[in-house]
Amino acid sequence: MSTHPTLLSLRGRPAFAAGLVVLLVVLLIGTVVAGVVALRPDRAAGAEPQVVVLAEQFSTSAAGDRFRTSGPGSWRVGHGSYVLHSGRTGLRGAARSPLSVLATPLSAASTWQLETTVRTKRATGTEFSVVFAHRDRSDYTYLHLDRDRSRSGIYRVRRGHTTRLAKVDAAVTPGRAQQVELRRTPGKIRVYVGSGSDAEYVGGTTLGGSAPPRPGFGSWGASVWIDDLVVTVPRSATGTPGSGSTGGTPGGPPSVPPTVPPTATPPPGGRSVSVSTSDQLTAALADARPGDVITLADGIYTTKGLAASTSIGGKTYYGTFVLERSGTAQAPIVVQGSRAAVIDGKPGDTGTGTQYGL
Repeated sequence: MSTHPTLLSLRGRPAFAAGLVVLLVVLLIGTVVAGVVALRPDRAAGAEPQVVVLAEQFSTSAAGDRFRTSGPGSWRVGHGSYVLHSGRTGLRGAARSPLSVLATPLSAASTWQLETTVRTKRATGTEFSVVFAHRDRSDYTYLHLDRDRSRSGIYRVRRGHTTRLAKVDAAVTPGRAQQVELRRTPGKIRVYVGSGSDAEYVGGTTLGGSAPPRPGFGSWGASVWIDDLVVTVPRSATGTPGSGSTGGTPGGPPSVPPTVPPTATPPPGGRSVSVSTSDQLTAALADARPGDVITLADGIYTTKGLAASTSIGGKTYYGTFVLERSGTAQAPIVVQGSRAAVIDGKPGDTGTGTQYGL
């Protein structure tokens, strides 16, 4: 099988875990051969396609080897999460904070997007932090979400001293998973909380420098669970095709990333098919032929239960929508929709991946 994330022509995605779901949706929509199936997440003109440089689901213990830990507590991978145990300590301060950060920085881009899901226990889960720039223990920048909303914000540690750069209008909800998205552009960082089209802007600040992203996590709470971590950058920021991959992305960037422009009219022999329900989407995929353009109306498309599974690199991916027919390079099978057309890849907490806005 050949899987190519940028074949999907990804653009800005409010939906969570979209980087990994680049691959998951490929699997949701079927087995992909280069030039055969094209999925267009966003038809907005002028938006640059994104390349996944990190997509980690923490499904194997080897995932923990990509991170470097420091401070109190212990980190381990288990049951599909990266878990901090016993992070609580009475000695607060930058030098004593429980941290786990990626061992090496990612692609050196001044524009990037980071998405993650963090869970806390109901009784002890009072806060967590998402590191997005890290040079060493005394020099890093992070988002902090606290049960006490007044403490949430974007913080910077320099020479061991911590300064809050901006407040963030969000709080930790103990006992629940929270989906967080950081969007970095030159001179600016923005924070969103929530998934899919429900992601809400909660704050941001100006931020100088252009250090490559080096994500990580921390918490003063007793335990936190990180379910996934995805980082994407504009295709132009990767330099040559395939650069910037850390190995955490299943399949890696493509060797030749094709551009897939919006399709208004199907090629000869293809059909325009409009769907608005999950059953209609299932039927359209089952009846697809080369050149078909399947357009999803805004809404959530979910099929309960697992319709298929595919293994890549030792991981098993589950999909709820399956395409078993092949297109061609000249007549691909296209699935497209607006950012409010959401494929829910994890119905009922079963399967792999979460919601994905086209």
